[in-house]
Amino acid sequence: MTRPLAGALRVARRELRAYLVVPWTYGVAVAFLTLTGVIFYVVADGAREASLRFWFPNLAFVLLVTAPIVTSRLLAEEWRSRHLDILLARPISPGGLVVGKWLAAVALFVLLLVPSAVYVVFLAAWGDPDWPPMIASYLGAVLLIGLFCAVGTMASALTPTAVAAGLGAFAVLVVAQLAN
Repeated sequence: MTRPLAGALRVARRELRAYLVVPWTYGVAVAFLTLTGVIFYVVADGAREASLRFWFPNLAFVLLVTAPIVTSRLLAEEWRSRHLDILLARPISPGGLVVGKWLAAVALFVLLLVPSAVYVVFLAAWGDPDWPPMIASYLGAVLLIGLFCAVGTMASALTPTAVAAGLGAFAVLVVAQLAN
């Protein structure tokens, strides 16, 4: 009997380690943190309140730009370089491979979200923030990261090249944002 998600955590660990050794990941991290930092400053300065309620909707825009870049190569690059057959020859189920790669992308974006906790520290120093909505918003941000990474992983699985996957994921996410 085969387990449908066999090897998912092993793939996620390998993929996350691979993210942390390539320079483009740090470029994406700098872009992500710069965009979120500038947005925090503009929103906090304009709103004059100890809240992130205007920052979180803008986080979706930043993810809209960065998530397709990160997820575009997940499966498309393995398919293009012929490594997909090698991976599937190991004791990893196809579902485990897809879930593992998705988990690694989600983990990367959650790691990128962690430094934004500094914004909460600033807000606590400047005023008296309302904690339950802020905690719920961070939970919502993690779920949004999961959704955006799932769309990117799906696009990567359905297209043969990383460029097509990135453009496809971006298009689907833009349509989803506009439908909101």
